[in-house]
Amino acid sequence: MRNLSLLLTASFLVLSVYVSGQPISISNLAALRTQVVDGTTSYQLTGEVLLTFQQSYRNQKFIQDATAAILLDDNDGVITTSYSIGDGITGITGVLTTYKGMLQFKPSADPGSPTSTGNVIIPSVITVSEFLAHFEDYESQLIQINNLTFTDAGSTFANFGIYPVSDPAPVVMNFKATFWNRDYIGTTIPSAQQDIVGVANERDSDPSPGIYITARNAADMTDSPAPVPLGTTGIIVAVLLISAVLVVRKTHLI
Repeated sequence: MRNLSLLLTASFLVLSVYVSGQPISISNLAALRTQVVDGTTSYQLTGEVLLTFQQSYRNQKFIQDATAAILLDDNDGVITTSYSIGDGITGITGVLTTYKGMLQFKPSADPGSPTSTGNVIIPSVITVSEFLAHFEDYESQLIQINNLTFTDAGSTFANFGIYPVSDPAPVVMNFKATFWNRDYIGTTIPSAQQDIVGVANERDSDPSPGIYITARNAADMTDSPAPVPLGTTGIIVAVLLISAVLVVRKTHLI
């Protein structure tokens, strides 16, 4: 009886160690961003996330779901599976760390083949004021800010360059060429207002502390649509619409 008791106790201890050594299951990125950042506690994302951008530097990947986003910093090259933008990834395991202000998820295992492919990623459209006031809600997320004017229009984009942009208000924020050697480096900074899609990122230390939007490629920057003036065409369209409404109402009355 005593031997059985010892056996059960030993089994319980082994089971306890096994369970406590397992990663903590986290359903989404918003929940992950609230966990302890100690570089040792292991977490596993049970929900699918989408890859929005990746670069060779530190094998970094930016991922997001419907709730939030985070940077995967894989300097050790743990993830060996090749992914494309728009791939869905499920079951990422890792620990939370920070680097120069950015919250990072450091992977501890290769999650394997994508669980979906070809997903269309629609950026959150926000204003400059929203970006500045609630940056932490958007960190690492793919966002879009419209009607931005570059202060340095006419000069040239350079790696890691910081370029003030402003909206029509005007409220000013910074665009930064954070990602190395993107296809717009060396090209002329546009003078026309731009709708910019990019990754929200930050640095809290020198040489360039601040919060930024960074385009992934040249296609992320497009000329803002010109406002439609209420000219002759606009008046004609308005008259036609009013006429159509009157005809419909008259028909119903008859």
